[in-house]
Amino acid sequence: MKEHLYALRDQQRALIGSLQDANSKRSPVDTCVCVSSNNSQQHSDILVCILCRAKYHVSCCQWDPFLERLPEGAYLCVRCLRGRRPCIEDVQAACNLAPSNSLEVILVRELVSRGKELAYEAKTLLADIAVVGDELSGEVKDRAQSVVESVMACEVLDMDVLPNVAPLIQKTFSSVLDPQKK
Repeated sequence: MKEHLYALRDQQRALIGSLQDANSKRSPVDTCVCVSSNNSQQHSDILVCILCRAKYHVSCCQWDPFLERLPEGAYLCVRCLRGRRPCIEDVQAACNLAPSNSLEVILVRELVSRGKELAYEAKTLLADIAVVGDELSGEVKDRAQSVVESVMACEVLDMDVLPNVAPLIQKTFSSVLDPQKK
């Protein structure tokens, strides 16, 4: 079963990459929730989702308090927003009340385990970055982007890892964040 879950994660990573490539080539007219053909909005009035790279008019974006936990300029679209995903602690509490041998509980425990693995990966990566300094090599930057995307796409969210992920978001998505800071 674990092999199947790992295969699904690899497939998810590939699909996110394909989605990012496709959305990067699209205009806000193609990705924004308003489906507006109004081209009068200026480029500075556009927000780009850091996970899926979809573009949205600022006036069409829905605010969520979860976004305050992210660095300035970071935006997650409604589709990618993980603030509404359950926290690891809540999921663990629910699993403790359920029959331990059910397939659902086993799968959910695997998701919790994955969330904890990602938290550890983020902390390890930050320690590695602290050793090499702020200038990231291509390999480290790719690794950081992969960790951030995996954390943000995880089915359960470890709220304790967000403070660790925020600096990684700033380092790996600066090309998206800098134009969106206001």
